[in-house]
Amino acid sequence: MYDLTCSFHKGTCASSHIGHNNRSIFVPHADPKRKHLNVCYIDMTVEEAYHYLFDDALAEYNKGKKPCRQIKDYYQHIMGQYLKGEAKLQEAISSGASKAEQRRIKSKYPKPYYEVIITVGNCDTYDGIFKCGQDKEQLVVDVLDEYMSDFQKRNSHLFVFSAHLHRDEVGNGTTSKGGVPHIHLCYIPWTDLEGRGLPVRVSENGAFKQQGLTSGKLGDMGTIHFQEQEREAIKEIANEYGINIVDGKHSKKHLSKEEYILRQEQEKSKASAELVEQEAGELLQQQDNFIEFVQNSNSAVAYLEHRENAELRKTVSEYEKIKQRSEIVLSEVWQEFNSATSEYFEQYRRKKKLLFDEIQRARKDANHSRKRLKRILNNITYSNDFFIIKMFKLVFALFIAIETKSLEQDVQELQKKNQEIKIQAKQIITDGQTIGDKLRNKDLDMIEQSLIEYEKQLEKSIQQINEITIYKTHSNDTPER
Repeated sequence: MYDLTCSFHKGTCASSHIGHNNRSIFVPHADPKRKHLNVCYIDMTVEEAYHYLFDDALAEYNKGKKPCRQIKDYYQHIMGQYLKGEAKLQEAISSGASKAEQRRIKSKYPKPYYEVIITVGNCDTYDGIFKCGQDKEQLVVDVLDEYMSDFQKRNSHLFVFSAHLHRDEVGNGTTSKGGVPHIHLCYIPWTDLEGRGLPVRVSENGAFKQQGLTSGKLGDMGTIHFQEQEREAIKEIANEYGINIVDGKHSKKHLSKEEYILRQEQEKSKASAELVEQEAGELLQQQDNFIEFVQNSNSAVAYLEHRENAELRKTVSEYEKIKQRSEIVLSEVWQEFNSATSEYFEQYRRKKKLLFDEIQRARKDANHSRKRLKRILNNITYSNDFFIIKMFKLVFALFIAIETKSLEQDVQELQKKNQEIKIQAKQIITDGQTIGDKLRNKDLDMIEQSLIEYEKQLEKSIQQINEITIYKTHSNDTPER
């Protein structure tokens, strides 16, 4: 009997990446030679799933209504409500809303779909025998496969439109930590309970209520009951295969989404920073030693090739090992950066729209409040800082792996542009100015121009990263982006 932990992570469409799940994009930490081992249970687009689920209900809803009152495309309708809700949430955050108020706003608008990631075991237990490509990999695969076969039966009101079992995430290099088999499962919650809107419509609360996971009363959280149900299902299946699911870090007290993200980011950033710093120090020291040797010896080549020079050959061998480990660091940091990019740009666009709307109001109203403008500016620059840190981590890893400094100056320039936006905010909104002071047009123009300069540099940096990443992986047998 093996004692293994189990993780069941649930998120919304904001944290999901369908291209990663179905491998239609390049995944640096995946081995293309193992791609054929992945299992595709179902692979519909979210649009196709919406047509399948709701077209009949949409036709019934639109029947007899004026064209202006009809819903043309239900997916676009839900997505529109979701984006409006997200914009309202960001506005509330910028205005200093409490966590309770943020949760209340989140509960008011629909999410187009949700994703869960299911994993049994981890790469460290039992000397890594459950990792992809190792002795007991198939045992975990069998558990996950049986779990997936009954998921839809247990959850009749969660329509699964995308589900993939990954067995190719072994990392880069022979010493890579790699990963264990896991499932990415995306579902659309639906209900046909009596209520407003379509007779069959998107509603996670309604879906959980019909599945008996919540009473619908305030405080009765169906999502927690759902996760408990699924963990219990995995536990029962695993037991049949000689695996005892034990408590681990994923079975601790339920945290709010904000608390969980913060804790995970803190742990991940700390670990990545320590590893990158250690690898960089070792690599740079080896480089310095080798360069100094070559520059100060006329017989460097002969000395290097001399059979009895075991110490130098050992140094070169260590250099190669560090180089190999740096590939692993690059893969992990690149994955972290790539997963953060889409969410950052989505939030940045929303915040930029809030800022420009605020600027337009300020141009029309001589006594417009400066406090709100300051909050939005500070929120933008804070998010930019967080994203730039991830870019620096990636740049550092790229430098270690392929010895290029070309990106560092670009990201430093990006950081400088973001700092200029902060300076503009401080210059315009000083402690001595009151809320009613008139905002000058040239001040608002200055903010707009600083934002434009930041975006130009951001585009340049992203392009540089993409070019170097593509170059780095060009020789691999990988799908096109």
